[in-house]
Amino acid sequence: MKIVRFPLYFLGVALLTGAAVLALKFFGFEIVMKENGVVEWLEVLWLLLSSLFLFLAARRSIEYSGLFSVLWLLPVIAAIRELDGIFDKIFHGAWIIPAMFIAAIVFYRIFRSFNILKLQSLSFINTQQVVFLGVGFFIVVIFAQISGEQCVMRAVLQEHYHRYVGRFVEEFIEFLGYIILVIGSLECYIQTT
Repeated sequence: MKIVRFPLYFLGVALLTGAAVLALKFFGFEIVMKENGVVEWLEVLWLLLSSLFLFLAARRSIEYSGLFSVLWLLPVIAAIRELDGIFDKIFHGAWIIPAMFIAAIVFYRIFRSFNILKLQSLSFINTQQVVFLGVGFFIVVIFAQISGEQCVMRAVLQEHYHRYVGRFVEEFIEFLGYIILVIGSLECYIQTT
């Protein structure tokens, strides 16, 4: 079954990427890429799907239930951060309050079950799921942020720099990273026993 799943994942990524490009072409940059635009809402959807698959994996898994019970909360924090434009209508930086509440739950669970989580993590790093989760995390948290930085974009594009380019690069790379996180989370659910 694995042989069939992986080409389907890559086909799905290609189709979603192509759909994003077509949306840009037909609806324009402002509608698709703006704060609280189509891409940000799709990113929230990917994060919530990742969270759902990890939550279900935590309920289903015997071997990694503790680890997945911590991991499913991380995409929720990221989704809250993606929705900062909505939270900013309450007050600037309001997203920090629910994100910190969930982070406190994560730290409590880690503190409470540290030894169990350490053993589960050491075992989990030998699975194929960790590759997808790790690559998705690296793309979103490190690569997309660096690529979207104004100083990096100015150095690369020099006099051709425009802020829309930086926003596009950062959001598009995040979009792909979140899709890879969904694949990793789905694999966590599929592989649990």
